[in-house]
Amino acid sequence: MCRTILIHCIVLTLGVASVLAGCQDDKQQSVNQGGSRQAGPQATNHGDPGWPRIFEKDKDEVVLYQPQIDDWSDYSKISFRAALAVTPKDRKEPVYGVLTVKAKTFVDHDNRTVLMTDLDTAVRFVNVPEKEAEKLEKITREVLPHKDYLEVSLDRVLACLDASQAKIPRVNVNLDPPPIFRSESPAILMIFAGPPQFKPIKDTKLMYAVNTNWPVFLDTETSRYYLLDGESWIMSPDPLKGPWIAAAGLPVGFSKLPSDASWEDVRKHIPGKPAKDVPKVFASTAPAELIVTDGPPAYTPISDTGLMYVSNPELPLFLDTSDSSYYYLVAGRWFHAKSLDGPWSAASADLPAKFAKIPPDSPVGYVLAAIPNTQQAKDAILLASVPHTATIQRDDARLEVVYDGPPKFADILGTPMQYAVNTQYDVILTGGKCYCCYQGVWFVSPQASGPWAVCTTVPDVIYTIPPACPLYNDTYVRVYSTTPTTVVYGYTAGYSGEYLAATGALMFGAGMLTGAAIADSENWYHCSPAYWSYGCAATYHYGYGGFYGAAAYCGPFGGAGHYAGYNPVTGAFSRGAYHYGPAGAAGFHQAYNPFTNTYRAHAGATNGYQSWGHSVATRGDEWASAGHVSGAAGRAGYVQGSGGRSIAGVQGAGGGAVVKGPEGNLYAGRDGNVYKRSEGGGWEHWGDSGWHPAEQHSSWSDSAFQQRMNNDWASRFHGEDLSSRFSGFRGGDFGGFGGFRGGGFRGGFRR
Repeated sequence: MCRTILIHCIVLTLGVASVLAGCQDDKQQSVNQGGSRQAGPQATNHGDPGWPRIFEKDKDEVVLYQPQIDDWSDYSKISFRAALAVTPKDRKEPVYGVLTVKAKTFVDHDNRTVLMTDLDTAVRFVNVPEKEAEKLEKITREVLPHKDYLEVSLDRVLACLDASQAKIPRVNVNLDPPPIFRSESPAILMIFAGPPQFKPIKDTKLMYAVNTNWPVFLDTETSRYYLLDGESWIMSPDPLKGPWIAAAGLPVGFSKLPSDASWEDVRKHIPGKPAKDVPKVFASTAPAELIVTDGPPAYTPISDTGLMYVSNPELPLFLDTSDSSYYYLVAGRWFHAKSLDGPWSAASADLPAKFAKIPPDSPVGYVLAAIPNTQQAKDAILLASVPHTATIQRDDARLEVVYDGPPKFADILGTPMQYAVNTQYDVILTGGKCYCCYQGVWFVSPQASGPWAVCTTVPDVIYTIPPACPLYNDTYVRVYSTTPTTVVYGYTAGYSGEYLAATGALMFGAGMLTGAAIADSENWYHCSPAYWSYGCAATYHYGYGGFYGAAAYCGPFGGAGHYAGYNPVTGAFSRGAYHYGPAGAAGFHQAYNPFTNTYRAHAGATNGYQSWGHSVATRGDEWASAGHVSGAAGRAGYVQGSGGRSIAGVQGAGGGAVVKGPEGNLYAGRDGNVYKRSEGGGWEHWGDSGWHPAEQHSSWSDSAFQQRMNNDWASRFHGEDLSSRFSGFRGGDFGGFGGFRGGGFRGGFRR
């Protein structure tokens, strides 16, 4: 019945600058126009004004209730139900109906919304004569906004899904602890990918460390090492053993550093500020972690758990008062020790049940995402399973792979494939061809030197690469569809190193601690944080949508020795001189990689397709650019589709959408009836003469039907919680996710 009904009527989060309801100024304007009424909480910060939504025109009223998701196939096609209430101007009581919608979807990961297009809709008014139903349909069409797209909070959608059905593989990652250092005063952790490696800087007496996460230089005339710590320089006779002291001055070679952009962050700190307090420097040739507290650890109890957490500053470090043992969470893994000085042992597989009792709104409630079977762990899995996608223009995407000398390959153990070890690029040799995964896109070439073309079909054997291989994360990048001119690529969170461990929780990286791949001078190119997990204090944060580096002591280049390199063609260092911001990050001289696409110190990725540019890659969330205008005649919004056509939503003066009207607990049953949940937990259904106990309706005798309705009720409240927490995160309040409050101690303290 009428594809056009909700082409004309739905507003599920008007992402086009909240054309009808999202912004406070628009809501105020609606009130001033006398066209809408409002009750309950204010609109959330990221464009989802909440539910239900009330629309009025010429004294006719339509109330739209929160949708209930039935299916989201391959995260590209969605179907849902929503309760609908229509009150004609000649009636005092509303008539209830059920709206059903099928649509295509595009996900905007940055704003956490789902854009729906190509709507296929129908509405049903139960127990209503045909002529009256036609009248109600007409009112619905006239009152609700005219548009052929809609947008809804991704968090509300995910809350309706079952995490057990998430299409994300379980991975046998390494759970063994890395070296864990600790300090009760300011400290930094300097990690070398194997023995320190230095390369000369042209026209100077300086050499630069290419396999560490800090700017470290060697003055070959004095055999002194210099480390840039923030705005100050410290020096040492030995980069691993120390000791480190404040540098009284810098060698003249520093004034001759190349003027290109990759050295900009160093040049602006020459000669630097005198170091007032020299931090402790912990150096390691293997991935490691560092626990820093402001003096001896201070502990805060967690009610009803027998646990205490370190609160100076807040850390995912716990004391179990029942046996005076310690638990530390990093990179999604739990470690246990009887002393803070170790030795530490793996605890992810046998974490005490009391940890699941940590309140979600606790300052350390974010650790629940690392505890299997908690709601927070399930939320993290669902979010990680939603792919980032982009449509790649085949003729416009270009790739040039640079090797340090002739291409060299090593075996990928357990497979017939090999991978290039002397390049920053992920090049795989199989079946007589070379494949390269770069920024979320696969390329193919008949030989290692190119030419490279966008790959339209990735060989199945590539997806057998084991987690022990540094290129394992590339197996999360797939071709979704092709045309003669384009290829739709997508990747899930595994591409940025977020793996679902066999224990049932997300973890960062494969946890490869040592081995030839790190120590070998030809293999350290691929030793990214996603390979070895540690060195960047990776902490999961639902608000950010993944794992992020939570500590400043990890190094300005993101920790874990990533990314530094040398381009033999240009002669320039690719040191991973990233620039950070909400839109992501990029590096100079081919140093860009998805692991450093960051908001703050992100250990994972937001969307690697950003770096391709609009002319090459069109992302799903870029499908629409939006705006709106308001005036006495009403309000209008537009969306410019990536295909070139415009679609619009229009609401005349005297009409608008607001949130949280009466009876916000209405639900659409799959049987076409409308149901209401009472405060006592019971259910009613709307029939011929009003509301009746649900038990009187035939559908309610089906226990599976009852369970679905109860699930819809629970999902609605959970989605509201997730959406509001993400809104708080975007607005500056991290909403109980914890771990990222104010950047920790100032004045040199690094946590």
